[in-house]
Amino acid sequence: MSETLIHESAVVHPEAQLGSGVEIGPFCYVGAKVQIGDRTKLISNVRLDGPMKLGIENLIYPFASLGSEPQDLKFRGETVSVEIGDKNTFRECTTVNRGTETGGGVTRIGDNNLFMAYSHVAHDDVIGNSNVIANSTQLAGHVTLGSFVVIGGACAIQQFVRLGDHAYIGGATSLLKDVPPFCIAYGNRGRVTGVNVIGLKRRGFSREEIVKIQEGQRIFFKQRLHVDESMKKLEALSNESAGVKIFYTFIKESKVGITPGRDAGDGV
Repeated sequence: MSETLIHESAVVHPEAQLGSGVEIGPFCYVGAKVQIGDRTKLISNVRLDGPMKLGIENLIYPFASLGSEPQDLKFRGETVSVEIGDKNTFRECTTVNRGTETGGGVTRIGDNNLFMAYSHVAHDDVIGNSNVIANSTQLAGHVTLGSFVVIGGACAIQQFVRLGDHAYIGGATSLLKDVPPFCIAYGNRGRVTGVNVIGLKRRGFSREEIVKIQEGQRIFFKQRLHVDESMKKLEALSNESAGVKIFYTFIKESKVGITPGRDAGDGV
């Protein structure tokens, strides 16, 4: 079992729980009710507030602040928390807020995510696995990210918006509505422009499956059909493709609407 190392200038609350091999560098603060998994490293000047659970082998860079109170005017000190999985990287000045009582009480982050410098994860967000959130990207409250999502720098994602698996969001994009799985979106007011073919190839999707996903994307965004008609076509195509099934189900379950396609009017 590897030794836990705590720098003499760090402040660790007696109620904090530290796994084996944890490293807490100079001038860090670890508050009460913080649980840190094995081999997690706080480089320096990191602040962790609880209640919060961190899994194993997370890496946290200077001036990151994880587990602070939600930036919600309705918050009145309720017991809310952050739950973070394994092997995530939080670069300089990243912030992650705890949940709110009305939003379920927990902000959740999965495994193997990269949060670049100055990114922000707000209260009640739910983030899957293997996502890349680039510098200065801001996720508002109640945002949901699937897995293998890439978000470029300086993006702004509005409250309650969902980004589906394998989506790619170009830099400086503002999103007010959901982006379905597999799609590329970008722009000052985001527009879906196509399928993330390069990302899907890298993750082992077959050519046949990618072609089916592209066909589903064209049905919904390009053919200018009434929504009911396009959904019927998508439902039929979903019987031939697991990817289209995911795409169709995501759209069907949307509560805030879908980001419009390029030159596709106001969306749905």
